[in-house]
Parts: sequence; structure tokens; C-alpha cells
Amino acid sequence: MPPVRVPPVSPRRDSRLDVARGFALFVIFVAHMPMNPFAGLVPARFGFSDSAEIFVFCSGAAAALAFAQLFETHGLVIGAARVALRIWQLYWAHIALFLLVVTTNVVFDHWTGSGTSYVDGFNLGNVIGPHAGQAIVGLFTLTYVPNYFDILPMYMVLLALVPLVVVVSRHGTAAVLALVIGLWLIAGAHLVELPAEPWGHRSWFFNPFSWQLVFFTGFAFARGWLPVPGYDRRLVAIAVGVLVFGFLLTWEPLVERAGYPASLMQSLAPMIDKTHAAPLRYLHFLSLAYVAFVLAGEGGRRLKGKAVDVCRIAGRQALAVFLTGLWLSVVCGYLLQQLGGGALGAVVVNAGGIAAMTTIAWLVGWFKSEPWRMARKPMPEPSPAPAHIESSVLSAAH
Repeated sequence: MPPVRVPPVSPRRDSRLDVARGFALFVIFVAHMPMNPFAGLVPARFGFSDSAEIFVFCSGAAAALAFAQLFETHGLVIGAARVALRIWQLYWAHIALFLLVVTTNVVFDHWTGSGTSYVDGFNLGNVIGPHAGQAIVGLFTLTYVPNYFDILPMYMVLLALVPLVVVVSRHGTAAVLALVIGLWLIAGAHLVELPAEPWGHRSWFFNPFSWQLVFFTGFAFARGWLPVPGYDRRLVAIAVGVLVFGFLLTWEPLVERAGYPASLMQSLAPMIDKTHAAPLRYLHFLSLAYVAFVLAGEGGRRLKGKAVDVCRIAGRQALAVFLTGLWLSVVCGYLLQQLGGGALGAVVVNAGGIAAMTTIAWLVGWFKSEPWRMARKPMPEPSPAPAHIESSVLSAAH
């Protein structure tokens, strides 16, 4: 294969990525909220893939738009340094989020007098229990990664692979394909696992060497390494068929009524394993992405309306909204419990959380615009008095 020749990347944002990522962030918030009745409406209940694939795919495409041109114009060292800076930011965001969530649950336990029920409910008792020393060291070395905090560590590893993939891409698309597929197969065979707790044998819930397949699929589309498929009735039919198949095997009311054989579900489990981005999950996500791509229209021209605008605003500030959403899911779960789990309370809490996330996104965008750097309009100069008035004043003075 000839070397990959990459056209210059437009710095303009792709609105479709922002909308999809914003939607995924709202779904993550809803799905992570304890006792949330709306968690039954998230995409994971209707198919093999869920919001995690949407977020990782869009993040891969966004990484290509944000970083890849730096490698082309400034070389490997500068490009890798820029990626390292982003990883550094994500690392401290992860630490801060962890400490904030632990503190919040400790406060809730104090308010309710429930001992450590809230801390234990998030499986964080080791931070203040007999394994506290190991937990703190593990937190800073990323060897203690509770399930609630596993997305950012995975994303850090994915970004760390970007310079490697850029170097390999100089040897052609076949080399990139071999690297990505090879890592995915190795991780899928459970040959590469990262420890998630120092005192046990649990591994990271999201194996980054598996999920890099989803990430670099988005990266490849954004860089032009993979051609974006146009509208094709046959492809649409195949994609819809995959989505229907996933619905028939995952929607719980239907699964319970159908009474599928246990052997079928057991044989299906390795094919939809979330930890290792299993094949059926990947195929289901590609089908969902293609259908959404077709429905959005060319350049996303059909993406209109207030709900789309809200998703777009959130998607533009993904890190801030993600961190806010995870913390708010803890707070809103507490509120739901205090309100008794009623339907009205659930609507208010979910809507309030999404409104708060959107507000944070708007504020972060406003700060990033650096309004204090804008030149202030000069004060208008006073207009000179007419000549007859000026002469009258002078006469009166004499």
C-alpha cells in the first residue's frame, strides 16, 4: 500500500459530532443516576451498543480534527506534546472528580446518619476503609479504577495511542488497519488487562486496547482514511436489520416473554461483551451510526430544533459537561431518594440536571471566548458647540 496522503483538515467543527456527543453525555448522566426510572429508556436497553460507543467514536473523530493537523504541520514531537498536555488535563480532571464524588457521598451519609451506605453504594468504601492507603496510591497510579470512574482512564490511553497510529499511518492504511485490528484481537483474547484494584483481580471495565477500535474508526473517518459511505438502500436495509436483531435480543419485556433458550443467551454473551468491545456491539454501533448519518442529511442539515441545539451546546464542551454530569448523577440520585421516587420528582430532577449541564456548557464556552480581551468601545467625543452658542458664552463671560 502507498503511504497515506492526508489532505489538510478543516478547523471548522462538525456540528453532527457535537450533537451526537452532547446526546451521549446526557444519556450517560441519566444512566448513571441511582434509582432513576428514566434509565430504562437509554439506548443500551434497545440494542447491543450504547452511549459509550457514541462518545468514544465521536471523541476519536474530534481528536483527529484537533490534533492530527499538528503532526502534519509541526512534526511528531510537537503533536505528541499537545496530546500529552490533553492527557495531563484529563488525569487531573479524573482525580478531582473522584475526590469530589467521594466527598459528596460522605456528606450525604453525614446528613442522613446512614453510616457509610452512600459511600458503599458507589463501591468506594475502600477509600476510607482498611485499604485506604492502597486506594490512594492506586488512584494516582490508575491501578484503582472503580467502575463509575473508568471512562476517563480509558480515554487517556486512547489518546496516548494517537502518536503511535500517526507514525504507523506513514506506512499506509494497511499498517494502521493491522495495528488497530491486532490490538483489538489481542485484548479480546484477554491477553492484555489493566488492574482496577490493588487488593483484587478485577480489571478495567473498559479495556482501552479493545475500545481503540471504536476510537480509531472515528479517527479514520475524520482523517479521510476511511471513505464515508453515502446513502445506499441496501446498506440502510442491512443496518436496520442489525438494529432490529439487537432489539429482539435485548429489550427485556420481549426477552422475558419470548423465553429464549439459556444456551442462546450464553453463546451471545461473548459477542456483546462491553469490556472488550465485542464484535456484535461494534457491528450494532456501526449500523446505528450509519442510520443516524443518513437521517441527519448532508452536513447535518436536518438537525434542527431546540433539543438539537441543547445537545450541540453540550457536545462542544464535552469534558466539562461529562464531569458535571457524573457528579450531578450522584447528587440527583440522592434527590430522587429524598423525593421518594415519584414520577413528577423524576421528571424535575432529570430535567434540572440536563439544564444544569447545558448551563455549564454555555458558561465554559463563554469563558473560552475570553470576553475580557474584546476591545471596549471608545467613549464618544463630545461634539463641539455651535459657533453662535460659543460666542454668546464668551460675551457673557466678559
